Amino acid sequence: MFQRHNEAIGIKEALFMEKYRKHIGMKLLAAGLAAALVLSTAACAGNNGFPGGEIPGEKPGEMPDGEAPDGSAPEQGGWMRPGQNGGKRPGQNGNERPGQNGWGPNGNQSNEKESVEAPDLNEAGITVPESVTGAFTITTYDGTFTQDGNVWTITSAGTYVLNGVLDDGQVRIEANGEDTVELDLNNTAITCSFDSPILAESADKLKIRAMDGTENLVNDTRPLRTDENDEDGAGAIYACCDLSLSGEGSLTVIGTYNNAVHTKDDLKIKEMTLSAAAPNNALKGNDSVTVESGTLKLLSTGGDGIKTENDDVSEKGNQRGIITVEDGKIGIWAATDGFDASYDVLIKGGSIDVTAGDDGIHAEKTLQIDGGTVTVADSSEGLEGFDVNVNGGVIHVFATDDAVNASGSGGMSNDGLITVTGGELYAEVTGRDVDGIDSNGSYKQTGGIVIVSNPYADASGNMSAVDVAGKVDVTGGMIIALGTVPGQGQKGGFGGFFGMGGMRGTSALPEGAVTFTGTLNAGAHSFCCGSVNASFTLKSAVSGGWIWSEGIASGNYTLN
Repeated sequence: MFQRHNEAIGIKEALFMEKYRKHIGMKLLAAGLAAALVLSTAACAGNNGFPGGEIPGEKPGEMPDGEAPDGSAPEQGGWMRPGQNGGKRPGQNGNERPGQNGWGPNGNQSNEKESVEAPDLNEAGITVPESVTGAFTITTYDGTFTQDGNVWTITSAGTYVLNGVLDDGQVRIEANGEDTVELDLNNTAITCSFDSPILAESADKLKIRAMDGTENLVNDTRPLRTDENDEDGAGAIYACCDLSLSGEGSLTVIGTYNNAVHTKDDLKIKEMTLSAAAPNNALKGNDSVTVESGTLKLLSTGGDGIKTENDDVSEKGNQRGIITVEDGKIGIWAATDGFDASYDVLIKGGSIDVTAGDDGIHAEKTLQIDGGTVTVADSSEGLEGFDVNVNGGVIHVFATDDAVNASGSGGMSNDGLITVTGGELYAEVTGRDVDGIDSNGSYKQTGGIVIVSNPYADASGNMSAVDVAGKVDVTGGMIIALGTVPGQGQKGGFGGFFGMGGMRGTSALPEGAVTFTGTLNAGAHSFCCGSVNASFTLKSAVSGGWIWSEGIASGNYTLN
């Protein structure tokens, strides 16, 4: 039985969404994510699959073919789900969050330094350059440096060209605080077992450029760090100044000590093909991380993919702690969070694929997506921030906890807000006591398309497709919420049993929503309403749901 909120109508059948699993590009992710459907503004005829008529993976620049059965790694390379072949899932068996208290890449707590194996780079799709040969040299026409055995120390501003193999050695930067130092990597491999292979102790800016057509390696082979407060040489590339990575060549950074790339200030990446693997964070900029362009493959076996730490305002008036993606192609496998921002995450464009043991993308303040393609293939919580704003882009999220969560201040403050003004958001969850969209506050939509499914929603109201502590306000766009059980629980407050939130009863639905009750069988379905056409399938049955769309008016509708 379907009925319109405040106005009964007849509808023949039901809606479903299909959870699909895809192996995500560059052998990066064994993925499970939600939604196989199409919503378009074309007339109701012959348009099946995803927006644009193509499933991700069938279109250049999106996910290549390569199904990962049952969440396991593809037979030929690819990524394992966090916790497989690498220790327990974070938080299980009383273990601390990976990266704290001496966590190693195998998920075991360590109180003593020990030799550790490098991350499984083959599974990560990261290739270690083997073509670099020849003696190590540094050439400069405008700078100065000294050499003491295998330690090469740069002492002034200038451009330095690095060639050849430096085995168990180091390049140090000890320049003036106002100097800009540029390292041009021209087929070079630097390995160090006693400190960071590249360490900038003092300078204003360090620029590392992979020269066009070259392959370069920075390999930190020190034993695992056990004191997390020790930041001396805390990364394979470590800088006490602003750090930028650029160039049309490739750079592979491997660490067994702590982080792969780490700066105490701002980190910027442009054009470079960068592969980074570490037992803690793959990329860390204490003040900020900005990806302007490039291709990034990031592996963290015990920490985050991309991380910031500070959240104050600089002397120049700049807010610290922001992670920004302007463009580029980013693939992340992380034991904890794919993105972990101490302030905001801002995604303006590019293609992002994340598999994470905890949050796919986490912001302490605002998580905002304005464009690009974002896929959280596997996660505990998919997208999480104090507030979450979706203004554009195409987003797919699969989570075992909430797919999208506005945490707010916590407690009973109810000040979180999820806002959708445009773009396309497809989200599916699986598990117990979880919600598709969960706002510790309110949900507001003025445009865009949102499809959210919770096939395990129950009549007690513990789990639902959309769960809010405040109000659901939809005035534009389209939302299909599958798995909510209208008529259970109350609007606001406690939703029933242990469920918090208020998307529990028909009174909490946005005005004009079409609701339905009963169990819907798995299979293919389509929804046609004027200029709106939706085609999708689901493997699992779902009970109840509701739809709000600008295209829905009084009358009868058919779901086949």
